[in-house]
Amino acid sequence: MWLAFIAKVVCLLQAVGAQEQLHVVQILKKDAGKLQLLKGLDLDMLQKLRALTEAQETSTGTRASQGQHRRLQRHGRRGSYKGAARQLSQGRQLEGVDYTAVLDTLWLLVCGTFVFFMHAGFAMLEAGTGRSKNVQAILIKNLLTVCVGTLGWYFFGWSLAYGGDTKTANWKDGNFEDCPENENPMGCGDGYADNGFIGGQHMFVGSGFLGKGEAADKQWAEGIIDPASNGGGQAYMWFFQWAFCTAGASIVSGGVAERVRFPGYMLYSFIMTSFIYPVVVCSTWGYGWLETFKKDPDGVPIAGYIDFAGSGVVHLCGGISALVGAKIVGARAGRFDAGGAAAPSTPSTNQRQLKSQTTFRHLSSNEDFQPHSQPLIVLGTFILWFGWNGFNSGSTLGLSDSGTALMAAHVMMNTTLSAATGGLTVWLVIYAISRKYDCAALCNGVLAGLVSITAGCSNVESGSAILIGMLGGCVFVGSSTLVKKLKIDDPVDASSVHGACGIWGTLAAAIFDFGSGTDKHHGWGGFSATSWTEGGETKYMTTGDAVAANMAEVAFVIVWSGGLSALVLGALMAANILRVDEETEKEGCDHECASPKAYNLQE
Repeated sequence: MWLAFIAKVVCLLQAVGAQEQLHVVQILKKDAGKLQLLKGLDLDMLQKLRALTEAQETSTGTRASQGQHRRLQRHGRRGSYKGAARQLSQGRQLEGVDYTAVLDTLWLLVCGTFVFFMHAGFAMLEAGTGRSKNVQAILIKNLLTVCVGTLGWYFFGWSLAYGGDTKTANWKDGNFEDCPENENPMGCGDGYADNGFIGGQHMFVGSGFLGKGEAADKQWAEGIIDPASNGGGQAYMWFFQWAFCTAGASIVSGGVAERVRFPGYMLYSFIMTSFIYPVVVCSTWGYGWLETFKKDPDGVPIAGYIDFAGSGVVHLCGGISALVGAKIVGARAGRFDAGGAAAPSTPSTNQRQLKSQTTFRHLSSNEDFQPHSQPLIVLGTFILWFGWNGFNSGSTLGLSDSGTALMAAHVMMNTTLSAATGGLTVWLVIYAISRKYDCAALCNGVLAGLVSITAGCSNVESGSAILIGMLGGCVFVGSSTLVKKLKIDDPVDASSVHGACGIWGTLAAAIFDFGSGTDKHHGWGGFSATSWTEGGETKYMTTGDAVAANMAEVAFVIVWSGGLSALVLGALMAANILRVDEETEKEGCDHECASPKAYNLQE
């Protein structure tokens, strides 16, 4: 009997154990997905930790194949969309999501929007500097620059700037290797523009943005469009670079303000954004001849110019064109008439101060040509300063790793310091000359500091940024005075702010590079000196090499942009479709607008 009882207890315990085991199995099945997710998160964290460790090891030391690695990394300036396409395609396979492309794309879209907003600053600054009878015409002209420039960049500009890399160069032999077009619809480029000067090999009129080639056509026929494969996925880079293109074209608007007709100006803006500016970009950011300025004994490019965000590429291109335009279009009627400057009537002013003040006022402007709205000028300046944070820091072209994030922060700090110093310098210099506090001069000083630091914002230290801004302010004052002495009517001082300071900023980027001494130039290398291996020995680019390359950039932009702008604007003047007639200029360009007045204020 006891044996039977014990046997029943044992059976009961076994049944309870079996049910507990079943319950455990059910729990395991229920939480299998959660456990797998945790495992994935752990692996993801380990991968990120490993990447961070490798980045730290790279930054502290290894120099093996450093020159080649840096070139590949920097090719993101022109072709990072290729890497993004690969990353997005991998994301579609759900084999460990990579957020690099997402972060880089978001960064450029945000910064591109900052740069686009700078057009509001250009419009407000130019409108405030002009006379009230021309405000509507100025605003329309700025809007037309963006609208026409967008089409110019889309139809031709993007392709001519960044569509020149379709072949692989054999630098030693001086020839190129082709590749099957069906297998490589966007070519098999090596990261450098094939002819070093102008693109146009592909990507005209948005071609290839959604993919190109037989594979893309087959997917399309099957109802699938994958922008991140088959050479597509460039839209985010197109948008960011479009903002730069139209900003450069807007600079010219200020130099010819208050006296140009819409049809002629629209035609010039289209040519500027579709041909003149894109060739400058291809030669520089498009990895053209200025990027291959210095080569090793085998002819392989090492590096060249350094113009991180465009003191030369954007600002000098627009500034020299504004100077040429102001000269060809001619001065506004009465701008430099004798006796136009009124001497101050302060009884206590001594004769020396009176002479200095009168001379400066005569050089600066007649009373009839004074800015009509200081609030608009200040508002425009703040908007431009705000947008410049995206202009310069966005030129890192990404924000998906700690090194790039540190560089973006460094760029923003330098940009801010140079702007503030440039503004103070010009304000104090003008006060020393005129004994008057000049609000417009303070604003132009801020812009002069911004332009001056744009090229070197990534490769100079903060103290140098302050010095660059201060000297940039002095360059602006000297250039503005000289332009007026030559009786060239530049209403907003675009040629001095963007042209003269663009030259200074481009040269300063090479001179003030934060490398050790003059024998280790960093340039595009950022926190690492630009180097290469030759005969088993590590060699470095020098300050002299960088200065030579940047001087070549300055000369090229002046000759190319200034020369072509002179031809185009000269032809438009000869055709009598550029400058307004005398009656319209006297009454104001707003007289031709739907509303004859920009302001409707009741007295």
